[in-house]
Amino acid sequence: MPDVSDERKAKLREKFNKIKAKFEAKKEEALGKFKNANYADAIDLYKKAANILEIAYEDFSIFKKEIAQMEAVIFSNIALTYSRDKHDKPQIDYCSKVIDRALYLDEINILVKAYIRRGLAYEHVEKFKLAVHDFARVRELQPYNKQARDGKTRCLKCIKQDEGIDYKPDEADV
Repeated sequence: MPDVSDERKAKLREKFNKIKAKFEAKKEEALGKFKNANYADAIDLYKKAANILEIAYEDFSIFKKEIAQMEAVIFSNIALTYSRDKHDKPQIDYCSKVIDRALYLDEINILVKAYIRRGLAYEHVEKFKLAVHDFARVRELQPYNKQARDGKTRCLKCIKQDEGIDYKPDEADV
């Protein structure tokens, strides 16, 4: 006997695929702007793509995991675009949105990129302890990640210079 949610999902799949197509078209348009270094327009289009998903969530909550994965990708793209223009605060915000969707992500590299980008942005705004936490999290996910190792080393050195302490984050903090 088929599950009621499976039947409902099958009925909604066609409509959801149309929404996905609109989302993908907006995302591709934004990518074109990004490749041409037109970052303001790219961000605007990426945000419109994210809006499509936000609206879709209300009608298609049965596809929550799929929507969350698409949101993570688009938020990652927005964060990267902000990084190109050296806008650290929104980059941090959008990386955090990716990290908030960690439970729904099948692809660990999206999460690793978010932690790396957020760690680099924290480092840039001299929030070295927060950067250390993000780089340490990457090292948990990918123990041999050189970018995270080097970032953590740089930030620990800055903390030592600024505060005169050997900073070691608690396990609960990471």
